[in-house]
Amino acid sequence: MITKELIDESLNIHRLVDCGDFDLAYQQSVVFLEKLEKIKLKGDNYFIVLGNVAGGLVDIGQMSKHTNAAELGFKLMDNNKEALAHVQGESHFYYNYGNALSNKISVDNPHDHTFQSIEELVSLKNIYWRAFRFSSQESEEFQAELSVNLANSLRSQFRLSEALRYYDLTNRKGLDIPQSWVNRSAALIELNLISSSYSIKQLKEIRKGYINASVSKKIPPQWESFYLGRIAQINDKIEKCISADGETDEHDDMLTQQEFDALSAYRKFCLINHLTLSEHGVYCPCVESATDNLVISSSGVTGDFIIPMEMALNRFKSEFSLARHLYFEYLYPQDTDEIKEECHFLELHNDEILGIDIEKIRTAFRICFGILDKIAVCICELYKVYPPAQKGGLQKNIYFQSFWQLDVDNRRQWFEGIKSPGLLALYSIATDLNKNKGGELAFYKEWRNGLEHKFLVVHKSDKAEDLYQSYKLIKDILFIKEDEFIHHFGQLIQITRSAIFSFAFMVRHEGKKQQKENIPSITNELHMKKYSSEPK
Repeated sequence: MITKELIDESLNIHRLVDCGDFDLAYQQSVVFLEKLEKIKLKGDNYFIVLGNVAGGLVDIGQMSKHTNAAELGFKLMDNNKEALAHVQGESHFYYNYGNALSNKISVDNPHDHTFQSIEELVSLKNIYWRAFRFSSQESEEFQAELSVNLANSLRSQFRLSEALRYYDLTNRKGLDIPQSWVNRSAALIELNLISSSYSIKQLKEIRKGYINASVSKKIPPQWESFYLGRIAQINDKIEKCISADGETDEHDDMLTQQEFDALSAYRKFCLINHLTLSEHGVYCPCVESATDNLVISSSGVTGDFIIPMEMALNRFKSEFSLARHLYFEYLYPQDTDEIKEECHFLELHNDEILGIDIEKIRTAFRICFGILDKIAVCICELYKVYPPAQKGGLQKNIYFQSFWQLDVDNRRQWFEGIKSPGLLALYSIATDLNKNKGGELAFYKEWRNGLEHKFLVVHKSDKAEDLYQSYKLIKDILFIKEDEFIHHFGQLIQITRSAIFSFAFMVRHEGKKQQKENIPSITNELHMKKYSSEPK
């Protein structure tokens, strides 16, 4: 039986963790578990208390690198999955289980990951995605904390645009979650490393994260001095950059807001919703982010593949801009009554949504999958990694989520030889959509096939009514509620954006590698294509 004394003792352990007294908290947790083991009748209250202790041990392991605490916390959760999921709820359990599993990741530095060790991160990411999918009814603070941990997992797999989006969404809520600010700064530092670009504004945003974390009421006292030290270091870097570039504080918050206010409603939508294809726009909504100016050759790169890959990137940007604009037009419809009246539908009382508005999202969904498949083709062409066909030769039809086939022949070893942060990120994204890899978004592929080759019905009600049995004859019709379809398209367009960034970083990495190898090259200066509004 769970007594009041046991509950008070468990609460005291959590207070020790909050105060940063991790060693004592661990010692008392071990003693507490010995008392729990003596309880014979294990009801819901028992597993509630056990789950709290396990979560505390996981926190101790994370915050103080305490291996024994981390291992014990994970073991308790792993051995009691069903019972803990029942008393905590699936979202809370998978959140806690993901935190426990994160302590077991064998490689600390993301740049040391291989195409073998990345599988640990893929499994962790899948667990956080699962928790995220079940979290819609949870409290705002819990959703925010889950978003931060999901973002941390994505950041460790170099999916930086997605990670930064989740940090920003969390920080906008005004909650005191210092981990979100600190890890946002870490993501911006990582962005500098893998993109080979930086700005003074980027340094200021990194500093901003440490400033907000340093004043948090939820950090152990000893962490404040560390954050203040990082702030001082970044201040020195900013001063040196200003001196070297002759730049003033032109990107102060007030000016950035003025520039943002001057943008069109559509561009504001792109920036607010993290839908730009601009490296600067990933962290700053100023006028420099007003265009999708992502290119591969923004810094010195070498290779005869650069211009063909820039051609591919142009194609991705063009298609993405259409998908994004269709999304915007669906969410903020204009007066299109004349167009709508051009097409008349029979009233079949089957709840299906028809017409130009829903077709915009259906089309945008297909466009995003097309972009991902084209990225897969580019990887195969650039690195000559077309997968083998079952009947010999090489596969001709390439699909982003499945072409990798790392366990076939020596392909994992081959991919290890061409590894880069961008390529690892693309593999991570592909596993989201791959059922065989436990991808939590693998059903998107089924939806895409339904849109392309079968019948996919988007309907308004919780369950599609069918008064005249119009759906009776055709088999395998997919039925999706409208708000669910829109929600998941919002997720798909984000991972497509992430894939485009990762593609550019991957090719840029390859171009810089060849530059370091002193391969002879001829300079070819590229310019942005300009569009004039003047009539010809």
